[in-house]
Amino acid sequence: MHVRKLNNLLPLLMAAAAVIPAANATEVISPAVHQGYTLITQRSYVQAIAVLNRAVRLNPSDAAARRYLAVALNQTGNSIKAAQQMELVIRLEPGIASDCALIGDMYLLCGETARAVTRYKEGILLSPESAHCRCGLAAAYAAAGDCANARATCIDGLKICRDAAARKRLAQILGDTGPARQTVAPDARG
Repeated sequence: MHVRKLNNLLPLLMAAAAVIPAANATEVISPAVHQGYTLITQRSYVQAIAVLNRAVRLNPSDAAARRYLAVALNQTGNSIKAAQQMELVIRLEPGIASDCALIGDMYLLCGETARAVTRYKEGILLSPESAHCRCGLAAAYAAAGDCANARATCIDGLKICRDAAARKRLAQILGDTGPARQTVAPDARG
């Protein structure tokens, strides 16, 4: 089941990791980082880790290298080391909601629900419409057994999120966490 969760999370991780802040849009991505990204897309995670570790050793301030290293580490089941890399990314480039979502996912996978909640909330403050952060926050609350906050997050998310997949996930969490089924249906948004 853990492997399935990682595989289902890959598209979200890749989407979040692909975000390079507008402030650094002119920054040139190193060949090693590009190679690491390519290896990740080919699901060659162990090779990607080796390439990206070298890139980080050469330039410890390379947030993109650390971001992709975190994705590769996470895909090999090392969510704790992945989260450590993402903490460094957030220090290097604060204020990016997708990074908060990505680290929240990693914390959630390794059972650190309180840390996941904190990072998802931070992401929502940065980008209130972030479906990824809202779904993650609801899932983290549910995983922590906090059904009331999970339901409230789902209800708020269903009012805000336009993404069909996110709405479906929020509705699923809402249904899984209690008797709030009479609230907004996943496709009833007008």
